[in-house]
Amino acid sequence: MPAALVLALALVADPGPVAPPLAERFAAAVSLSTAAGQAERELYDEAVRLMLIAPTGRALAERLLGRPRPVVVEFADLESIGGSAEMSGPVARVVLGRGLLQWRGQWAGMVAAEVLAHELLGHVLSNRQAQEAGVGWEFAGMLADEVNAQVVGWLVGLEAGWRFLDPWAELL
Repeated sequence: MPAALVLALALVADPGPVAPPLAERFAAAVSLSTAAGQAERELYDEAVRLMLIAPTGRALAERLLGRPRPVVVEFADLESIGGSAEMSGPVARVVLGRGLLQWRGQWAGMVAAEVLAHELLGHVLSNRQAQEAGVGWEFAGMLADEVNAQVVGWLVGLEAGWRFLDPWAELL
């Protein structure tokens, strides 16, 4: 069994409770757009809760909060269920696809947590770290940035309890 998989499975065993101070600090730094509807707010809240249950999510959220610039999350109609991150201004913007709202309960929360972690703790955090190192624009075009964001999303999903190998099967 690959070492990364063993590590990921070991971390899933006991995710531990979410420290309220982290959740409170996260809510102060990362906000949902005021244009969000009730269903979007509920899905966002569940995604954040699941993301912060995961040890990887907690650790990377702490790193993000150590680079204090605001982030706004919003929902938009996208071609896929995924998301995107825009970091060109003083406020980073993370977009989640409204297609996530069509998924069934727990599935929606888990996939939204993975996408949020991918965009926020993958792309936004790594972009801020790269900018601090003086290589912001160069880093943005690297394939490694996307690979990193994918791994972050997958780890958060596994650690938060995602166990389905084919999420599309339950969509039908």
